[in-house]
Amino acid sequence: MSASEPIPFTCPGCGTKYKIVLIDPSPYDVRNAAIKCVHCDVALTATKGNALLQYFLRNPVDQNPTDLTRRKRGQ
Repeated sequence: MSASEPIPFTCPGCGTKYKIVLIDPSPYDVRNAAIKCVHCDVALTATKGNALLQYFLRNPVDQNPTDLTRRKRGQ
C-alpha cells in the first residue's frame, strides 16, 4: 500500500485544517464510505477514483473548540 504526498485541505463547514493522503485502491468496496469533519460533522469526500482519502488533523491544539462549537450550532 503506497500513499501520496500530503495535500493541505480546509473543511468548508468550519475551517478546520487537515492534510489528505491518497492511498492506493482498497480491496474493499468503499464507494459508500462516509467521513465527517471531527468538529462540524460536514461530510468529506472519502475516495478519489479508486483511491481512499485519509484525513489527518493539522495542529489540533491551535483550534478554538468554543468557536468551532458555535459554528457547528449555527451561531
